[in-house]
Amino acid sequence: MVETRRSSVAAAGKRTSPSSSSSSVPSRSTPRRMQISHLQYVIHYIEYSARGCHADKRRHQSLIQREESFSLDHALKVVKAVKSGPGKKKTKKIRTSVTFHRPKTLKKARDPKYPRINTTGRNNLDQYQILKYPLTTESAMKKIEDNNTLVFIVDLKADKKIKAAVKKMYDIQAKKVNTLIRPDGKKKAYMKLLM
Repeated sequence: MVETRRSSVAAAGKRTSPSSSSSSVPSRSTPRRMQISHLQYVIHYIEYSARGCHADKRRHQSLIQREESFSLDHALKVVKAVKSGPGKKKTKKIRTSVTFHRPKTLKKARDPKYPRINTTGRNNLDQYQILKYPLTTESAMKKIEDNNTLVFIVDLKADKKIKAAVKKMYDIQAKKVNTLIRPDGKKKAYMKLLM
């Protein structure tokens, strides 16, 4: 019985041996390819690890620099705090009004590169144009005699400058000037002179 088992095992071994040898035959062509791919993998791994080392070094150096700068800033803050002393406290400003105004900003004077208007506006109302002519009617003459008041026909646009125009033209100081517009559309000015 034992002999039969041994013989069957030997027979099985004989059967399996050719199959194993046959399977190893095609594997002779594959090791070369496997070796190349394995070499490439090793080279890639070495390059990657070297790159990683450099990156780690750079990261480590940047961290050290950051720590140094932080420690320097912290030291300066501590020195400032020690110099200022513990008793210094910022008091809160009390607001006494409900209105809040924005701060005044810087407003620079205009400095144009070229003038926008070619010529300056001519003053159309000078003393010659303000005072057109004096009135010589009977009522106007009566005003001069009784009230010491001159009567002039003036420009329609003339208003506050009548007194200055009389001063320039006739060297007379007027105390008061009253104006009215006549029905014909002309402006009449009554100039009361100083006594």
